[in-house]
Parts: sequence; structure tokens; C-alpha cells
Amino acid sequence: MSLPDDDLDGIDLPPELDEQDEDPIDAAPTVVVVVVTRNPGPFLESALEALRLQDYPALSVLVVDADSAVDPGPRVAASLPAAFVHRGPTGRVGFGGAANEALEVVDGAAFFLMCHDDVALAPDAVRVLVEEAYRSNAAIVGPKLVSSEDPEVLLDVGRSIDRLGGSHTGIEPGELDQEQHDAVRDVFYVSSAALLVRADLFAELGGFDPDTFPGSEDLDLCWRARLAGARVVVAPDARVAHVEAAAERRPGDTPTTREVARRRVRVLLTCYSFPSLLRVIPVAIALAFFELLLFAPTPRRKQATAVIGAWRWNLMHLGRLRRARRRAQALRTIHDGELRPLQVGAGARVGAFLSQHSADERIESLEDRLRDSLETLGEALLHPASLALAAFLVVVVLGSRDFFSSGVPGVGSFVGWPGVRALAGAFGSAWRYTGLGSTAAPPPALALMAGLGTILAGSVGLAQALLVTAAIPVGGFGALRLARQIGAERIGMLMAAVAYGASPVPRNAIAQGRLGPLILFALAPYLVLLLVRVGGFDPAARTGRRQLLGLAIGTALATAWYPPAALVVIVAAATFCVASIVAGGSRAAFRALGASLVGAAGAAVLLMPWTFTLAHATTDRAAFGFAYYPHVTFNQLIRFDTGPAGAGIAPLGLLAAAGLALVLATGPRLQWAARAWLLTLVAWAAVLVPARLAPGTAVPAPEGIL
Repeated sequence: MSLPDDDLDGIDLPPELDEQDEDPIDAAPTVVVVVVTRNPGPFLESALEALRLQDYPALSVLVVDADSAVDPGPRVAASLPAAFVHRGPTGRVGFGGAANEALEVVDGAAFFLMCHDDVALAPDAVRVLVEEAYRSNAAIVGPKLVSSEDPEVLLDVGRSIDRLGGSHTGIEPGELDQEQHDAVRDVFYVSSAALLVRADLFAELGGFDPDTFPGSEDLDLCWRARLAGARVVVAPDARVAHVEAAAERRPGDTPTTREVARRRVRVLLTCYSFPSLLRVIPVAIALAFFELLLFAPTPRRKQATAVIGAWRWNLMHLGRLRRARRRAQALRTIHDGELRPLQVGAGARVGAFLSQHSADERIESLEDRLRDSLETLGEALLHPASLALAAFLVVVVLGSRDFFSSGVPGVGSFVGWPGVRALAGAFGSAWRYTGLGSTAAPPPALALMAGLGTILAGSVGLAQALLVTAAIPVGGFGALRLARQIGAERIGMLMAAVAYGASPVPRNAIAQGRLGPLILFALAPYLVLLLVRVGGFDPAARTGRRQLLGLAIGTALATAWYPPAALVVIVAAATFCVASIVAGGSRAAFRALGASLVGAAGAAVLLMPWTFTLAHATTDRAAFGFAYYPHVTFNQLIRFDTGPAGAGIAPLGLLAAAGLALVLATGPRLQWAARAWLLTLVAWAAVLVPARLAPGTAVPAPEGIL
């Protein structure tokens, strides 16, 4: 075996590795240990020391550095002077892309032993792996992985997958090694933490697929090897201690749940045959949606959301996926059915979810998690803010009970909805039976009504009651999320939800039958939240096309029920721009203003052709929601006295609490308090100025502005 001198700075290999006898019995086959490292911690020296102590004679070590911030060469030279160091490609190439460098810099090796930089091999591990490769005629052999902290704790003894790609080891978290898994056996794949692969097969497969990083390089390589007819076995007599140093890596080196899910789905789409995909894809997507619904209220919702997003992401990258699929299928010599004995059934996947663990994660015991969760939940529920929120929700439910028993009163725009068929027919008809009749496009609200009624099995009365009743808690939850986005603590978030939901605004809208303003009340916090995100007021928050698309969709939904909603979003963003004079954040504010204009334009496109109807209704102010002739005073306004739910001194408490924020808050919280107050003043002006300067001018109802 030889390595190019330009990669090894002229270092010669030991003489016993220059040639390899064709008979493995007479001379040990050469093995090159490829250690991939990136920003290694203190575990690197232990890994290199373990390689120095190996009893295998024909062994060479190649350390491939995957663009570490600091060159690990001096550390390698101090711990294992005989090792060769190769600086791999720059960028976040991952384990597989770095390990593939061995194909370029190594010639003549019989085996590659691919290793992470946080594993320590037992002194006889390499010899045992090579012997088992010849004994079992296996192309890929994996060891038994144990914990470096407690070598009696098992981590991995070969892995299987279910039909949908879920990884399974059959090992319980914290399971002790009592030789219960010590039989040499065929497995679907072995971990890349330590993986012996025949060099000729590795070259024929083209090495690891770099696009399967992070988290699926080993599954993809072993699956493609299986398709080519090669055996993959585990040799438990070869012991390897694994540090599992992901938590000790730099933040940018640790893969996210979303990245891992994307690559796991990619491997499925690459390695399954086309007939198998026709069976797997519908089941996988249906199960992903079921898991999303099941875990939505739990901390595991991020994982469930990541799986849904993984399917969408892969469908958006079909070009690279097709190329990888052609490479994998070109070497196929066996049918997918021949691999099914190495896969586990659906029950294993369900059991993994119910027990809250899988082969890719080791968690603390269920008893500890349950106890900690109950303690945390108990403390949260007994907090006064939580009790206030619970009391508020109880009042909403009790106060709305007549809506479900007797229906929503037919006041104002709360007229009874016709059946689903009538609503759908009115939306799809070319003629509108309103007034003297019209050929104008019907409002999209008809389609939304029909959709809600369809979801509830045709019960449009229940759909209407739910829409009216849910507006208050939905708006309160939006206020909670908005408060969290701008940095409020848990108490502040809960009180924001209570204050927003308890304000007289939605109750006045309900009392006067104003459905549009009520819908805007429910959606307004989410629209402002999207403005905050798109504008980039929080540098740590994720911004991009998804948030901008969400703003357009949210604006379209609100506008479908209440046309002034699009104008309200733009005015809110413009208010942020004015507030930046004293609160700062001018760049973010102007980005939010631009996003609001784009969102309004996107909403106009989504609401086609109804948008043209509004554009031509220049003389009909009511078509725009301008059907209110203000006559309120400032005193009435600050007491929310625009309907039967206002007046009194209680609403003044909300203003007093908001006023304290200007006195007590500091830093970013003071900035947001200033923006909120300016937004409030603009809303008041929108109601009072027309009442003073043009009393006969129609304006939107105050519930749609406040």
C-alpha cells in the first residue's frame, strides 16, 4: 500500500505495508484506519492511543481533518507519530465526504476501518474485525459499541430499520452487557462510529454519499452494499468504547433534528425499488401526519414536524435525488424482499414512540422524565398567572355555551349560514343573488364557511359557533406567542394572553354581530408576529421566504373575512417605522414595512378574482368594510365604550398596566413597550380623527382597529 507523497509530506510507510501477499493466511491484509475529525475535544488523544496499542501488524492510520478551526496535526503527532494527517475539503462536508478522501490518497489497502474521533478500540478490535470479515465472507463488519463512561453499558450491536427507515438497535437505554448480543449475525447496517469495509467494494460503491450527512451515511453505505449482494455483519467480540461527544462539539458541528430527518428520508427514496416506494411513500406520509397530530402538544412536536418537512424538502430536490438513485440502483443484484428479514415490523416503530426512545437517541428513564414533567407542570399550574389564564378560559367556555345549544344569534353579520352545498354553490356560481343580482366574483369567505362546515360533517351551525367562540382564545394564544417572540418571560406571556383575550373588544364585536372585526382580532397577533419575524427584530429568529409566505397567507385569510385587514397590517408596519425614531430598529422596521406590502400583494393574488371585485367597488365603501360612522369620544374610546361590553373603570386597568411598562421596563422591553403604545395611539387616532374632522365619513368599525 502507498499514499501519495504530496499528501503525506514525504513520509514513507512502514516496509511491511509496501506489499501485500495475495494469500491472507501468509500475510495479514493491510488495513488503513481512517479517523475523521472536526474540531475534536480531549477524546482525540484517547482514540489515537487505542490505535497505537492495536495488536494487528499490518495497520496504518490516516487522520482526515474535516476543516477544523485549529489544525489537529500537532496533537496527532504527539499522540501517534506514525499516523498520517490529511487536511480534507473545506466546509461542512460531514463524516462521509471526509472519509471518501481515503479513495484519493490511499492505494493498495485491503480494508478501510472508518472511525469517528471519539471512539477507543480494544487492543484486539482490528484483528477480530478482519478475521470475521474472512470467516463470514462479509464486506462490512461492525463492532460492539459500549459507553466510554461505563463499558458495561451497551450502545450498539448492529442496527435494523423498519419499512419506513426508522432505526432500531433492540437495546434498551442503559442496558448492561451480559453477552446477550454476542452472536455474530447479519444486520441491516452498522454504525459509522467504527466500520470495517472492504476497500474494493468501498471504491465500487463510490464511498459514502456525502449528501446523506448528517446521520445517514452508514445506513446508505450498508444498504447499497446489501443491494450489490454483499454481507453486513456485526462481530461483538470486537469492543469499541464510544464517547458520544455530540454535546461537546461546537454548536455548528451538531446536526439538527431537521437535517437528520431529511437525510433519512433521502436514503429511503434512493435505495428502495420503485415498486417498494409506491407502497412505502403513502404510508410514511400518512404516519408522519399522524405523529404530528399525536405529538403536537408535547415537546416531541419538533421531531414530528421535522419528518413532515423532510418529505417536502426531498421532493424539492429531485435532481440530486435522481442521480443518487441511479447510482444505487445500478449495482442492484437482489430484490427488496430479500432484505425484509433484516428489517423490523411496524410494532417496533410504535413501541419506540411509546417508550420515547429510538436507536438514534438515549434518554433518561421514563420514570425520571415523568416525575420531572409532573413537578414542572405542577409548579406552572399553581402559578397565579396560570390560574388567571385557566379562569379566563373557563369564563369563555361557560359564556359561550348558549352558542352551541341555541346557535349564534342572527345579529349583524352573524346571520345563519346555509348548508355546505348552498355555500359551495354560491361560491362557484357565476351569478350572485344579492340585491338585484350581480356577476361579480363571490367573496372567498363563502369557501371558508363551506370548508369549515365540511370538516364538521356538514354542521354549519356548529362551524359558525366554533368560529365565533374560538376567536377569543385563539387571539389570546396569538398574544402569548407574540409576547414570547419579543422576549417576555412566562409570566409576561400568560398575562399578555389574559389581557388580550379579556379586553372588551371581541365581546363588543360579538354583541353587535361584527364577524369581520372579530376574525381580525383573532388573527392580528399572528400577523404582527410574522411582521416581527420577517423584519428581523430578533436576530436569533428564523427569517426567510417561509415567514413571508405565511404573512401573505395570513393577510389573505384575514382580508377574506374583513377587507380592511390588509390595510391594518401595513399601518402596523408603518407605525414600527415611526417608532424607530425613539425605539431604534429602523432597518428591521422598514423590512417589516416592505414585507407587509409584499404580503398584501400576495394576499391580492391569493384572493383572485375577488380582488378585482373590490378594486371596482370604489363607490361602495361597505364592500371594503367601511360601514361605520363614528361618534365616539376619547373618554369612551379609552374605556372601550364602543359596545355593551365596555365602559366602567375596569378597562382602564389594562391601560394602567401598559403604562407601567414605560416606567419599569428597560432595554428591548422598553423599546417594544414604546412600539405598542404608538400602535395604540395610531389606532385611537384612526377612530377619533374621522369623528372630529369628517363626522359623515364611513370608516371601519372600531373593533377592527383597536
